[in-house]
Amino acid sequence: MSELQTAYSRTEIKELYKEWYITNTMTQGGSNMREGVVDANGNITVDGRVVATNAITVQSKAGTRQPQPQRTYKTSNGYTYYQYTTSQSFVDRHKSYKMYARFDN
Repeated sequence: MSELQTAYSRTEIKELYKEWYITNTMTQGGSNMREGVVDANGNITVDGRVVATNAITVQSKAGTRQPQPQRTYKTSNGYTYYQYTTSQSFVDRHKSYKMYARFDN
């Protein structure tokens, strides 16, 4: 959780997260936040159960072996981020990554 909070402290990350209505309160953890994994097929799994599909990634570098990004985000302080499907983003040996999922209840 501390990695998420550290990343969120950066101005450009806060600005980027606003695109998905993610607030500071949401990044503080609590009982609504669960660790899970996102896989190359776009599935988000928490506690052994698929809780979401069609996940995307947003990354700071456009990949040299990836197609055109689905969308590009530019922050006010000059950073550019690129959106891909997970199948386009997970091009090397990684088949899944740890992530945090927030639940409303």
